[in-house]
Amino acid sequence: MGADSGTYRVKFFSDRMLFPMQYYGGATDVTNADIVTLTRPDNLDLGSVTLLAGGTMTGTITLAGGASPAGACVSVASVGGQGSSGGACVGPDGTYTVTGLAAGSYAVTAIGPWDQDYISATYTDPATGSAEATVTEGGTTSGIDLTLALGGAIRGRVTTDTGAPITRASVHVYLPLPDGHMGWPTWAASATTDATGAYVVHSLPPGDYLVEASAIGTVSEVYREATSFAAGTTVTVSAGTSTDGIGFTLSAAHDLYVVASTGLVTLSGIEITVYPVDGTPPVLVGTTDAAGTLVADIVPAGLYKVGCHDPSGRYADTFVSRRRRPRPSLGALPRRRQPVPRQVPLHHRAVWLDQRDRHGRPHPGST
Repeated sequence: MGADSGTYRVKFFSDRMLFPMQYYGGATDVTNADIVTLTRPDNLDLGSVTLLAGGTMTGTITLAGGASPAGACVSVASVGGQGSSGGACVGPDGTYTVTGLAAGSYAVTAIGPWDQDYISATYTDPATGSAEATVTEGGTTSGIDLTLALGGAIRGRVTTDTGAPITRASVHVYLPLPDGHMGWPTWAASATTDATGAYVVHSLPPGDYLVEASAIGTVSEVYREATSFAAGTTVTVSAGTSTDGIGFTLSAAHDLYVVASTGLVTLSGIEITVYPVDGTPPVLVGTTDAAGTLVADIVPAGLYKVGCHDPSGRYADTFVSRRRRPRPSLGALPRRRQPVPRQVPLHHRAVWLDQRDRHGRPHPGST
């Protein structure tokens, strides 16, 4: 099967990294490749093509404390993305060789054996402080050595409030919030629970961390039994040890979470009613509390419209509108045109509304 008539760039590569990926004309990136023209049914003869041999990088991975580095791996990535990339894993002697690298500058990163807690490291030239290693065409760049320090781990279990294990729950580890900071912390690592609800987060640098667990259909929790990072308890990690027993008990999320407000202030005493789209009678769920919120469960699964009513008559009735930037649940002007009512699906007693935080996570007590 031949190619259609047209213009092409021709790429050469080796799946065994015998030479760097390159294009006809000697370029290592597609933007600088020579363009060839093919006209059917003629064949295009490129003649004899000389390929770049590329360069080689060698070095040694050492684990702090003298442990065997077998299973540790190194990755080599082109700085700027215009060259090639490669990698290798090491045996007991810790030596590695990466071949078929295009000439250029590279960032080199090593990680420890997957089941140990050594912290990944990036190569820095001890003489110049440069974080780049240079490879030349046909040459060998040697002495790209890395030493991995020993970190620690966090272990625990995630269960429901009835004690059942939660499989595939997400556990995220964050750096602590600075004093007085109320935003989102900096992510450090993550793990997923197994069939028994157990998890382990490996290779953490020594220090203090915030740990959060979440799962579908539950309310996320920050250790220890906190609903926000600001209220969380930090977990201390030490080199060479595992901090165990960092467990979570996740409660089932509620069906419905509504905040009634004018956009400036929240409103208490607002009646929240669900209207089944099958025409059955509506159900008054309840009224918003002093903070303008209502958290409730709706037993039957199905499609609903969620309506808001102010018994005092200050604001016109409205429906929750599922928009990227939803309007307030109640308009400040009684005669203002109302949002078009929308059907809100309830799947397995879960209603998905726009009442979420800026990271797309449910507010506490809601899905």
